[in-house]
Amino acid sequence: MPTQAWLNGDFTGGPTIYDPASQVIAADGSVQRQSFACEYANCATATGNKIPTNLLSSVAQNIQKYYPAPNVSNPTVQNGITTNNVFYNVATNSPGGAISIEPTMTSRRAIA
Repeated sequence: MPTQAWLNGDFTGGPTIYDPASQVIAADGSVQRQSFACEYANCATATGNKIPTNLLSSVAQNIQKYYPAPNVSNPTVQNGITTNNVFYNVATNSPGGAISIEPTMTSRRAIA
């Protein structure tokens, strides 16, 4: 699950993110783009790996309320990426045995 910082557009400490709207094709045919840090913060220190709030999608922000909040106190962080930050215990009504689902066959739906 994304961390609260990521949901807010803050990717500080993670891989550099780039503004797709800044992409240009140079004369030599190479693709060049600006990082959010250079475009909206301080490029000299490469701080501010953040998407400005006015560029965050309102649809994405509305969907976020359905994400479970991180609930693990010491998640795994590797190369600036946080993983294993949510624990969820799946409730079940199963008596513990195997569940078998057999489709009902009709004359129109038969295995030949």
